[in-house]
Amino acid sequence: MQPDQIKAVLAALEEEPIDFKTMIHLFIVTGCRRGEIMAMKWEKVNFERGEILVDCGMSYLPDRGIYEGPTKTGKARYISIPRQTVSLLKKYRAWQTEQRLKMGDLWQDNGLLFTRQNGAPLNPGAINLELSLFCERHGLPHLNPHLFRHSVASILLSS
Repeated sequence: MQPDQIKAVLAALEEEPIDFKTMIHLFIVTGCRRGEIMAMKWEKVNFERGEILVDCGMSYLPDRGIYEGPTKTGKARYISIPRQTVSLLKKYRAWQTEQRLKMGDLWQDNGLLFTRQNGAPLNPGAINLELSLFCERHGLPHLNPHLFRHSVASILLSS
């Protein structure tokens, strides 16, 4: 993606719910894989240092369901995030806390950043459908999570 295309996505995200907005924002600024974003936990976000520890991934298999495992490379890494992202994550965490309180005893506390309405893990494949619907709503070309990963790599190389 070119910088102007990323700006268009970011502008469109301003009209989206905070959970989706935060997730796609993290794809854009981190270049993480889909499963890595789905497996992110609050305990691994360091707000003061502005970084996230990426040390696992979420996957889905029909016979096993949604499960957490190592990253694709089996290696952990810290990713620096900009202050704007830290601010967004703080707002999102407050929103998620409200949702958790509304759900009461039905909330499944996994410590995950991105969950279903009841706190259960999201199927990593669900993001592809949500991105397609997002693109349709905003007249954007088709996007997939891996496109963000390649875009971050290209931007970093050109810098």
